[in-house]
Amino acid sequence: NDQICEVSDIQDLVHDASAKKGMALSQMLINLRVDKTATVGKLTDVKQELRRANALKISYAAIERQATNN
Repeated sequence: NDQICEVSDIQDLVHDASAKKGMALSQMLINLRVDKTATVGKLTDVKQELRRANALKISYAAIERQATNN
């Protein structure tokens, strides 16, 4: 739902989304839009929380910010 959240909130968020859609988490596709400055460690933490929630289908997209001329 395009939210920035803490890693500790992930399980609750995906369970809520699953309930709203009436789908099992194992059938939902989780789309992660990841900023290029995100660390691999943080992404690993997110993936671990998704596994704990049984959200196993994950799609990744990197977000590149446009350069600004100052």
